Amino acid sequence: VSTSGGAPKRLGDVMAHDAAWSPGGQSLVYARGEELYLSSGDGGQARRLATTPGRAQWVRWSPDGRHLRFTLIDAKGNRRSLWGVSADGTDLHVLPFQWDGERPQECCGEWSRDGRYFVFTAFREQGADLWEVDDGGILRRAARKPKRLTSSSFDSVVGVPSADGKKIFAVETRGSLQMFKYDPR
Repeated sequence: VSTSGGAPKRLGDVMAHDAAWSPGGQSLVYARGEELYLSSGDGGQARRLATTPGRAQWVRWSPDGRHLRFTLIDAKGNRRSLWGVSADGTDLHVLPFQWDGERPQECCGEWSRDGRYFVFTAFREQGADLWEVDDGGILRRAARKPKRLTSSSFDSVVGVPSADGKKIFAVETRGSLQMFKYDPR
């Protein structure tokens, strides 16, 4: 759909539950079931990019267009983890984070505009927090220790770095319960 209005236009024969255009819009990556596909920006010339060990969601391109990251929901335990793959379909792997203690469930990652930082959500028993890893340097596959960005946990939180890289915008939820007395009269 054009941002100025008008009728929606179908993208080729794409059937997907998630999709993202590459930087510049020349390519489209989309997820269908347990597979990632790559097509031209208009949805044509599709080919299978990778088969994943679960359902891929929240697919994001690196700013240089060479890598993809996504949330993987495994079919057995419904656990979420962050995965990466090269834009040519090689090097499919779970992101090698160094956690203190048990690895939390991870999701919903976003790169900073310059590609140096990767911000994501991690869920533990006490709730969700925003974390980041410094993705600078040439060893993208090297294990990195995430740094916690939030000081208290939420029911849910998702963050997106600002265009200038100086802020993170977040949407969060916190549950609260209230008791009400109902008088049927």
